[in-house]
Amino acid sequence: MPQHAQKPGRTVAALCGLLAVLGFILPAAIAVYLSADMRPLGPRRVSDVIERFLTQGYDLGAVASGNVRVPRIFLPRIPRDWRGLVPADKRKQAFVILVLPLVLQANEHVYADRQRLLDLAARKQKGEAWTERDQVWLQTLADSYGTEADDLQELAKRVDIIPPALALAQAAIESGWGTSRFTTEGNALFGQWTMDEENAMVPDERDPGETHGIRRFSTLAASVGSYFRNLNSHRAYAKFREQRAALRAKNKSLRGSDLAKYLGSYSERGTEYVEAVQKFIAANELAPYDEARLQGDTDRTLLGVLPERR
Repeated sequence: MPQHAQKPGRTVAALCGLLAVLGFILPAAIAVYLSADMRPLGPRRVSDVIERFLTQGYDLGAVASGNVRVPRIFLPRIPRDWRGLVPADKRKQAFVILVLPLVLQANEHVYADRQRLLDLAARKQKGEAWTERDQVWLQTLADSYGTEADDLQELAKRVDIIPPALALAQAAIESGWGTSRFTTEGNALFGQWTMDEENAMVPDERDPGETHGIRRFSTLAASVGSYFRNLNSHRAYAKFREQRAALRAKNKSLRGSDLAKYLGSYSERGTEYVEAVQKFIAANELAPYDEARLQGDTDRTLLGVLPERR
């Protein structure tokens, strides 16, 4: 018998073992594939995406009324057939359905950092020492927001949420309800400028001699995160942050339409842009989404009055 040949008994045993493994794995794999709730939510058809949301009880009317929370489903990109979605009202509704979870997720991340920051500030006021881990975390946070780690008051002004109604309005305006090529090709929801040629999309209407482009993002969530960092760190929006902090100090809720007054620097249109955003929020009934929450346990004071520090 050649040295490389195997005994029939061993071959049969190996084959039986392989079949047993496949018999266990294949049914499970098929079940996962056929289950829409278990598959990643990719940029498929708009109808597929909306159906996935609806199966999770995601109804904008119920969300606006405060009766239900938004499911934790986050779309990485706009569906391929987005521009063909008609009528316009249907596209607008779909846009809010897709973008609202991303905004709420970003707010949760920021709010978690804010709570930890306020805890550190309270401990310092009591004379309690910070751990080395606390100090490293604080320095990293300060660096990401473009300020000094020892200026806790300024850092608290920056580490705070963006009202969903405001974020939704700006995203819809800047992206044309998701139809802009910057959104469909580069996941750019907010039209943020960049001078990085390798990471930019050139506007068709750019004047001769100009070098800016619209920043490209890997996902829609990355675009939302960049928008948050922009409003929370750029010097152009210092008045926005000051007013937000003033509302916090007075134990007042943060409303998108109110804070939009301080974003004149976001557009070359200035005051006209501010008025357009405020009218946009009202016309499209976005204000109720300022109270929206994601499903799961989250602090209900996210947008409203912060609990007293002890």
